[in-house]
Amino acid sequence: MKKHITLFLLLISFAGFSQDDFVEFKKDNFSINYPKNWILDTSGQMNSSFIIFSPTTENDLFNENINLLIQDITGQDLNLESYSTISENQIKSMIPNLKWLKNEKVGNHQEVIWSGLVTNNNLKFKQIYYVINNKAYVLTFSAHESVYDDYIKIGNKILESFQVN
Repeated sequence: MKKHITLFLLLISFAGFSQDDFVEFKKDNFSINYPKNWILDTSGQMNSSFIIFSPTTENDLFNENINLLIQDITGQDLNLESYSTISENQIKSMIPNLKWLKNEKVGNHQEVIWSGLVTNNNLKFKQIYYVINNKAYVLTFSAHESVYDDYIKIGNKILESFQVN
C-alpha cells in the first residue's frame, strides 16, 4: 500500500511539473508566459502583437488562443472606464446572439466575458483591458463555447502572467 501511495504522489508531482512548463515572450514593453506546447505567432495577423494558439486536438472545431491588440489612444482622452464602454458598444453592434456575461473592474484592468456567433462558431471570450500611457492593451482569450470551461484554467494562468513594463 505504501508503494502505491508513493507512486501516486510521484505521478502527481510529475503532472504538476509538466503543467508549469512555460516559456516567456518579451517584446517592447510587455511580457507574457505561455505553455511550451502552445504555438506563438508574431506575424501581426489581424493587427495583433501576438497570437498564442493551443495545440490542435483531433476534434478541434476552433483553435483556442490568446491574442494581444495594442491601440494608440493619444489625444482621445480615454480612461479605462470610457475605453471599456466603447469596446462593449462595438462588440454589441457586431456580434449576433451576443450574451454579455461579465464586465467589471478588477484592480488596474477591466475584465469582460461574452459569447456569441463569430465566423459561424459559437465562441466565448474573456478579455482584459488595460489603459496605460495613452495605449489600450486588449488581451483576449478565445475558445469554442463547448470547450471554454476545459481551457479557462490554463487561459487564466496565461492572462495573469501578462505584464506591461
